[in-house]
Amino acid sequence: MDIRLKTFVAEASTRMNFLRDELGCIGPEAHHPGDSYPLVISVQYRRRDLAVEVMDRAEGHESITA
Repeated sequence: MDIRLKTFVAEASTRMNFLRDELGCIGPEAHHPGDSYPLVISVQYRRRDLAVEVMDRAEGHESITA
């Protein structure tokens, strides 16, 4: 497993677990296509009325969508 995947998922989960603990979201769900370039990793939390996704690319760009 790519170290970037392991570290990003662990860090994003640690920082975003309040969505699960305080807001009742389901997650984290980690997603990544195995052979894409650039490597895109996302961690998602969902609730019936809310979806939050944190993404990272191997080239260093980050974004948060809600």
